[in-house]
Amino acid sequence: ETINFYSKKTKKITSFTITDKIEKKEDKEPFKFTFKKEEIDEINTLVGKPFSLLERLRWGRVGSHRMIIESHSDHFNFIVRKNHDINYCNIELRPRGIIIHFNKRNMRYSWIIPFYKLVLFRSKTFSIHANGIFLKIRNDRYLEMNHKFIRMILEAKVNSMV
Repeated sequence: ETINFYSKKTKKITSFTITDKIEKKEDKEPFKFTFKKEEIDEINTLVGKPFSLLERLRWGRVGSHRMIIESHSDHFNFIVRKNHDINYCNIELRPRGIIIHFNKRNMRYSWIIPFYKLVLFRSKTFSIHANGIFLKIRNDRYLEMNHKFIRMILEAKVNSMV
C-alpha cells in the first residue's frame, strides 16, 4: 500500500509504502526529490487533471474552505507536528479523486486519494481514510461551511463508480 504526497512549493512528489514511512520518520524533509513531468502525470493518472475553467463554473467550486485537523495517523507526524499551532487542511476535488492540502510553515504538502480508496466517516469528527491512513477534522463551524462541498465529493465518488 502506498501513500502519495506532493509539495507545491518545492514542486516535488513522492509515493512510498507504509514500511518506507517508518524508515523516513526521522527525516526532517522527506520530499527531497527532483520534480519530473512523470510525477505530475502520475497525479493526473490517479485523480485526473484539474478541472477546466468551464467545469469549475459548472461545479460551483472545486475546493473547500480550510478545516482544522483534530487528529491524524502516525504517517502525518512529519507534516502535522505535535505543537501548539492549529493545523489546517483543505480539499481539492478532481475528476477521479481528491487532494488534501496541508500548509505547514512555508511548505505545502498534498495527500492524493483516488475515489476507489477514499472512505469518509461522520461522527464526533469528520474522518477521511485511505489505505489504513486517516485524518480527523474537527466538527466546528469550518466543517459546517464545507458541508455542501463534502456532499459534492460523495456525489462525484458515486458517479465515478458508475
